[in-house]
Amino acid sequence: MIFSTPKEKSRFSGYYTKRLIHTGEKSLVMEATRKSDNARVAIKLYMKSYDRTARKLEKKYKIPSEAEVGMMLNPGGQEHKDSRLVATLDSGTEYDERSGARYLVQEFVRGVTLKKLISCKDSRLERNLRSWAGQLCLGLKEMHSKNMIYRDMCSDNVIVCASGRIKLLDLGFVVPENIKFEEKGGTPSYMAPEQVAGMPLCPGTDIYGLGIVLFEMLTGSLPYTAKIPGDHENARNMRRKDLMRQHIEAPPPEVPEKYRDKDPVIAGIIPRCLRKDPRQRYEHIDAVLEALDRNNDIL
Repeated sequence: MIFSTPKEKSRFSGYYTKRLIHTGEKSLVMEATRKSDNARVAIKLYMKSYDRTARKLEKKYKIPSEAEVGMMLNPGGQEHKDSRLVATLDSGTEYDERSGARYLVQEFVRGVTLKKLISCKDSRLERNLRSWAGQLCLGLKEMHSKNMIYRDMCSDNVIVCASGRIKLLDLGFVVPENIKFEEKGGTPSYMAPEQVAGMPLCPGTDIYGLGIVLFEMLTGSLPYTAKIPGDHENARNMRRKDLMRQHIEAPPPEVPEKYRDKDPVIAGIIPRCLRKDPRQRYEHIDAVLEALDRNNDIL
């Protein structure tokens, strides 16, 4: 889709939109160019209904907006070559109207999601398993160093560039640590037990999500699944509830024996990441990095 009308071109002050990249429940993502220097960027526009919800949560919990989080994680709105987080460059309100929805301008990242590579059984997964695991840890470390929790560590939120570099996308759920949420925000297959239970969030919450992603990368499947058929809303809600119940009640998953020799280090890290009690997981993300590396240059 090419936006070519004068109205569309002025939709976002200072940017020309080119094509639609992604449509989701929360937002649209478009490729665009910056008028000042013709640089390629991505614009994430909230759906109006989600924007209203996000504003309410920000007010209720006194938490920063996604734009504020993005600028906090990369001060000055600059793209950092060493960062494993998508850079937030600018923000605004659609059409510069109070009634418009908010949008973010982020660096344009060309690549494919980790979820897609896993579903396609891409050969790059096995070759880069340890390196990508380390890069995921570095992305979480950037957030945790600012006392922020990702809250949605899942393979759909990880993009793999052609160079093999990892970037963590979607900062919309990032919040200060120790907050308790009544709302069960996150991706059900990856939510830590304390997240499901509405308990305070901590770095261990993200380490749990990391453990799920590592399990998925190593085995090609998720440790918890809900066998409830149907694509109607009631079935989707039942699957969501069943997955959340499993994170709290089901025994911690074991890595199947046939995958343990594939990468014994990763296979050994996963069980500790997935312990129900966050105090029994790795204390911090550096401890996971140390377990991954062991004097090997994995990054």
